Amino acid sequence: MTAVAEAFAKWMGERFLLIELEGHGREAMFEDIDVTRTVGWFTTRFPVLLDLRRASGTGDKLKSIKEQLRCIPSRGIGYGLLRYLNPKAEYERNYDPS
Repeated sequence: MTAVAEAFAKWMGERFLLIELEGHGREAMFEDIDVTRTVGWFTTRFPVLLDLRRASGTGDKLKSIKEQLRCIPSRGIGYGLLRYLNPKAEYERNYDPS
């Protein structure tokens, strides 16, 4: 992810990149639920801002992106639940106030 952010930073001249990540949806949400033996799962998609503005060297950039990814709660599954199970989600995605 650091290499992707760095490549786009050089190409676009911005030191941050908003991307959408996809997860497999088998993250343990609760301690008492075992999802390791399930047949199917939910795929999760969620936005992530990769920010290199405070990082200087290669090691600092790697550490920064790693910490940013670790800060995503439950690997993004909550974002999909809140966005796509919200009855107003379709309206809000298409709403243009201008």
